Amino acid sequence: MKIMKQFLKNHRNLSIWVLLTGIAIVILFFISPDSYINDMSRRVDSSWFYMCGKAWMNGLVPYVDFADSKGPLLWLIYGIGYLLCHTSYHGIFWISCLWYGLTYFYTYKTARIFLPDIRQALTCTVLMTMAFFCPWFHNEIRAEDFALLFMVISLYEMCRLVWTSADENYRYLVLGVCFSALLLIKFNIAAMQAVLILAVLATSLRKQFVRKVLLCALGAVIFLLPFIVYFLVKGNLVAFFQEYFLRTFETASISYVHSDSGILSRAILYLREWYCVLAEPQIGALLLLLVLGGVLFPHCIQKNRYLLLIVSLGVFALNIRHHILYYFTICSPFLLFLFICIIQDSKRKKNMGYIIICAASFLIAISSHYLLINYPAKEQIDSIPSEIIAQTRKATLVNAFDHETGIGTLGEALPAGKYWARQNGSTEQMDAEHRDLILSGKADFVYIRNLENLRQFNLTLEEIKEVGYHNVYADGDNPNTLLLTNLSDL
Repeated sequence: MKIMKQFLKNHRNLSIWVLLTGIAIVILFFISPDSYINDMSRRVDSSWFYMCGKAWMNGLVPYVDFADSKGPLLWLIYGIGYLLCHTSYHGIFWISCLWYGLTYFYTYKTARIFLPDIRQALTCTVLMTMAFFCPWFHNEIRAEDFALLFMVISLYEMCRLVWTSADENYRYLVLGVCFSALLLIKFNIAAMQAVLILAVLATSLRKQFVRKVLLCALGAVIFLLPFIVYFLVKGNLVAFFQEYFLRTFETASISYVHSDSGILSRAILYLREWYCVLAEPQIGALLLLLVLGGVLFPHCIQKNRYLLLIVSLGVFALNIRHHILYYFTICSPFLLFLFICIIQDSKRKKNMGYIIICAASFLIAISSHYLLINYPAKEQIDSIPSEIIAQTRKATLVNAFDHETGIGTLGEALPAGKYWARQNGSTEQMDAEHRDLILSGKADFVYIRNLENLRQFNLTLEEIKEVGYHNVYADGDNPNTLLLTNLSDL
């Protein structure tokens, strides 16, 4: 009988996961730049991640043959997407659908802790569509989207450990695993997830505290170990630490701190960041909603009443550093508790009420993307140079003092060197290596999206042509956009 009950319970969870994955597919089909109804020009960061994943799957060594400010788990995800579809982002689309299916599912499991009615929990979960895909913060599938799953799982485990009688060892292992997963995607998000771990540990200082800390550490090590071993075998472990941690910290600092703020202390600079953030209405509204949820939620629980408010504000506060609007996507799971409070106070009992609420959240989330997101403002790729590059399969490419734009996706182009594209906040050394790569003639193609970028770094078109490159494309509408190659048959 016990086995049968467990089977039925698991079967119900499977059905709900399938349902929520279906919802994710519908939502992402309309709003994801990677879906079948969008072309390859509507993306910014994801084309960079895709290039790194593709390079890895083609045998290039991470952080040695190519580098960026993101972690290897993100590149592994995009590399699998490349294996699913070599010349488009459709593989990533299906991965993101499954990913968000799990994100929705753990959101539902969290809601179920506080809402006994399945319909109420599902309604809360679907309402979270507006939080996950709010166009104020979400306009592309980015690192934050893949990090969101591990934040939601961590939030679920925190709620189980803090507000229920659950105290199983594996839950602490899961928290450690999620920390390492986030560390290998974007390490500042791991610092935000650590706030949840600290909250859990703080509520159990007198209950085998050391054991719980060790279990979290063990979970973190278990997930990290395969990557560490792989990098040891490949001989790029030192490069990994240098490029991902040290170089990223350096470039992030350069890209944010202006020359006139050098005399400010870090504390004063951080307060200045708060002022700048709160001056933006979108972030101010998010903070207000987080506080509102944190203030209302104590009416739904019996202990640790204001822990959620402290945790959500802690995560928000860490987002302030070097903030960009889409960074605050990682705060969206905490809006669940505001919805929980609203649903708990609601007197609706009929199915139709829940259906209307869910349908409204769908329409708001999807339509707002089309009404509010300015797609033309995103990075664009030109189809003609993309087709020219595609004539040479897996050609090597360098973007001259510019970002990766995905122009080589059709032809499975690969990075010509470690700094084949220029990161924000690039150091003088990185710029020098990038310049040397261009003038080495190593790349099959040099893409110049704006000649002004060359002038800014004291490089001329004539210098590039002197090492054997010639024009194969010039944009008639924008003469500053050029594609050069050293291949003789083009």
